[in-house]
Amino acid sequence: LGYFANITHALPLIGVQDGTYATTLGSTKLETQVFNAGPAAVEALFAGAIDAAYVGPNPAINAFTKSNGEAVRMRLSATVVSVVHDGPPARAKGVIVTYLKDGKLYKVRAKSAVMCGQQHANRRICDDVTPDVRAAMNTFHHAPILTVNVAVRNWKFMEKLGIASARWFEGFGWWASLRRNLEIPGQVTQPLDPSKPTVLTMYNPFCLPGVPFQQQCTAARMQMYGMSYAEIDRAVREQFTRMFAEAGFDADRDIAGLITNRWGHAYVVDPPGFFFGKDGQPAPKDLLRKRHGRMSFGHSELSGAQMWETAALEGERAAQQALEVA
Repeated sequence: LGYFANITHALPLIGVQDGTYATTLGSTKLETQVFNAGPAAVEALFAGAIDAAYVGPNPAINAFTKSNGEAVRMRLSATVVSVVHDGPPARAKGVIVTYLKDGKLYKVRAKSAVMCGQQHANRRICDDVTPDVRAAMNTFHHAPILTVNVAVRNWKFMEKLGIASARWFEGFGWWASLRRNLEIPGQVTQPLDPSKPTVLTMYNPFCLPGVPFQQQCTAARMQMYGMSYAEIDRAVREQFTRMFAEAGFDADRDIAGLITNRWGHAYVVDPPGFFFGKDGQPAPKDLLRKRHGRMSFGHSELSGAQMWETAALEGERAAQQALEVA
């Protein structure tokens, strides 16, 4: 098994050290090799020096390209439309995955499937889950997030106010903050200086108080997608002017540019009962964290806190469940 000796590969670091991987492999002996970069790990795979490795998406894609899909198998630009068991779920020996590519449908068989998408997608493609699993999927609703990175030529106006972040309750958006300057090993990092350019990150979930959360998610999403980029640009400039003009901010002078990302299904909503269940019933997320036949679910939303740490933990748990029926 190949991996990097840094925090980005925390899973193999911990799994090797605490014996989890060795225990899971049983009588198969685990040997490890540490790499400094993805390409080196890929070359080791090509040479047969290792059987598996933790690598990022770029090395994986390069390996797929160089080996013509032999050493690494991927389905690029393909949309999965169905995942079903190859027979009754309780007795099936595998799953059938149907995907769309270049206007044609293809099928592949596998021993198991790990579904790492959000439940609003899983409930539409996992065709043979039990009614209780489908009901659990239907309880998941996702709020949108509009992320705007505002490049400013200086942030003296924030220094004058004595703040590094701002939270407001009226107008466009609700929160903005300075970003820590990027640190690149071997290069000098720009100091966090109010007279120098920086990027302010702004979030807007389009909250609609008083509207039930199910309808609020949909209405907020439509509101976000209904805005043109020109309207977003104008709204940001007006909001910043409203908040910071008295501290010397001038939108035309101080804003160098904006980058906008509209995220339709951003974060799962955690209503009452999400974490501990309701009316004596288990929480839907706990039901989905169990293996169902040869399917397991591994999205960070199942923890209620969508971060890379929880994504890694939920993904590892789902992979371990898949190994149970490998």
